[in-house]
This record gives sequence, C-alpha cells and structure tokens, in this order.
Amino acid sequence: MKILIITDYHNKTWIWSHNYHLYMGLKKKWHDVHIINLVSKQWYKTIPDYWINIISDIFNVKILDFAFGVFYLFRKKLYKHLKIHHYDFVLLGHQWLAYLYDVLARNCKNFGIIALDFFTLYKNLKSNKVSNLIYNNVMLKKIHKFTNIPCISEFTLMDYKRLVENSSNKNLVCIHNGFDITPVILSYHDKEAFKHMYGIQWKKIFLHVGSEEERKNIWTFLKIADVYKHHQDMLFVRIWKESDTSKKFIQDHKLHNIIYFSWLSLEDLNKFYSVADLYIYTSTLEGFWRPLVEAYLNRVVCISSKVSDMADIFKHSKNVYFVSDPFAVQEYVKLIDMHINDIFVDEHMDLSLNREVDAYVNFIQTCIKKK
Repeated sequence: MKILIITDYHNKTWIWSHNYHLYMGLKKKWHDVHIINLVSKQWYKTIPDYWINIISDIFNVKILDFAFGVFYLFRKKLYKHLKIHHYDFVLLGHQWLAYLYDVLARNCKNFGIIALDFFTLYKNLKSNKVSNLIYNNVMLKKIHKFTNIPCISEFTLMDYKRLVENSSNKNLVCIHNGFDITPVILSYHDKEAFKHMYGIQWKKIFLHVGSEEERKNIWTFLKIADVYKHHQDMLFVRIWKESDTSKKFIQDHKLHNIIYFSWLSLEDLNKFYSVADLYIYTSTLEGFWRPLVEAYLNRVVCISSKVSDMADIFKHSKNVYFVSDPFAVQEYVKLIDMHINDIFVDEHMDLSLNREVDAYVNFIQTCIKKK
C-alpha cells in the first residue's frame, strides 16, 4: 500500500505535529508511506530540526505567502509529482488544503481530506479578510467535492453533515486525535527547580495553553485571575504571545498574578503541564481541543468548558470537570476552590496514537474497497 499525506507547517499550530505523528504511525503499518510538507517562508525558520528531516521525504515547498502564493506554486509542483508517482491513497492534512481537489481528482483514484475545524467557525470570521477570502473561494466551493472526509470530532462531523452538499453520499467518519505522550514525572525538587528557572517558584500554577482568538474566550481566564489577585500563592500562567487587549486588561485591573510565556520547546511545555496544579480552559468553539488532552495525559486535573467532544470523552473521568457556561466566572471559581488540592487519579482511557492510526488504516482500506 503506497500512501501520501500532504500537510503544511501552519502558523506554528499543532497541525504539523498531528500529521507528523500520523505519518510515523502509518509508516509502521505500511512501509511505503510518504509525506509532502508545505512551508510558508515566514514560518520556515521556526521548524524543529526533526520535522525538517521528515518533510524532506519527497520535497519541500517554500513560498512567499501562505494565503496567496501557495495556490499556484504548490499545485503545479504536486501535479507533476502525481503524474510520475502512483499512490493508492492521498490524504490532505486539513481542510484549508481543499484547493488541491482538482489536482487530486485528475491524478488519483482514492483521496480524502481531514476535517479539523468546522464551517460554522470560519463562516463567522467576519473581521479577517484573508480567512473570508479563503472560506468563500476555496472552502465552500471545493470541500463539497470531496467524498472521503474523516472528522476529528463528532462535533465537527455533525457540522459537516449540516453544511456539506449531499452529505449522505459522503464517507464521513469521526476519528479522534491520538496522542503519543509519555507524561513528564518530576520530583518535588525538580518541579521547584523548573519553576525557579521561569521565576514562578513557591506558587500554585493554573495553566492555560492556546491562542487569543475570540473563540478561545481568554477574557474569562483573565477574569478568573482577577478573582484571585490578592492570593499571593496563586499564579495564572498563559502559554502564548500576549495580545495588546490582554495586556491592557491586566494593567487596568492591576493583575500581578498572571504571567505569559511565548513559544516554548516541547520539552518545557510538557514540564509546565507537570508543574501545573490545575489546567483551566475557557473556549467556546473548537474542532478538537488537544491541550486539554495533553494536560490530562500529563496527569493534571482539568477544569474546562464543554467544548467539542470533550465532555463525552471525559464523562467518566475523575480528573476532568466541566462548567455549563464558558462565560460563567463563578462556576470556574467554585470548581477551582473544590479541586485546587486534588491529586490525579489513575484511569485507563485509550487516547493513544495507535488507536487513531488503526482507525485511519480501516478508513483508507474502506475507501479503496468502495472504489
């Protein structure tokens, strides 16, 4: 079985990481698995060395601008490649690559596209001209043409069923993300040494990882920090670049109990999970929220909004607690006060990468048989 995955290193998000691990997992099942990576010039210097080694498997495309220059340059090169090389199945790593449909339709018998996020989200991005342009001229026109669409959550799947034309005739399935995470277990001494390195020692850590898009609802996280601003032993930590609006809120409310750290190495990110006392998440819309699962797999007690499939995935967990309203600050505060000293309880949940890889193997084999 000869398989090709097409992905990109997009805005330093988890997409490249997910597709990389899926590629490595499928390669264990079928040795003849390849990956093509699309890299925009602005992000190229940020790519980890191990990822550069992997993406050189076939060829690497560097372009001037992800939103515009990519369409012609990459499509042309891929067309030539597919004329020479035959693949049993080609998988596009996420829905933004839907513009490649015509190239695949002319050269491949079997192909599909992973639905990471959902139409409703991008349809509401009224303030982003680039996103609106891509949504209206690529997403809506091209995504309807795909037959094989694995979705990363039931939430995303239902959204696609509502909005994709002739969805009943599509091969739409839900395949949750899998994770290849070994929890970082630090001793008390090592935890304090790590905290000291970042200047956060002798504090209880309340962690949040993610961007400052409106749907992430960062305001609620900041308001929670405001409730506890007179507690000297509590520190709210954000792993992302601080926006101007967040900075103004923090200054206006005189919050000295919140700190931002920008891009971290994967090793240090996992250590932040390890030293956290609670992971708090406040999002209102997600396709699938990986940091919540990453925190859980690093043995952190979590308090979250009921976003995507998270409430169903963790419905029997004794380590993850949900608020009914993502904007209800007092709901979060109540749960924080109740669980601030909780110790993570061992549970047996299969969130492994192997489970996801097996699901994709079955999906690909089914797609080929239907043809």
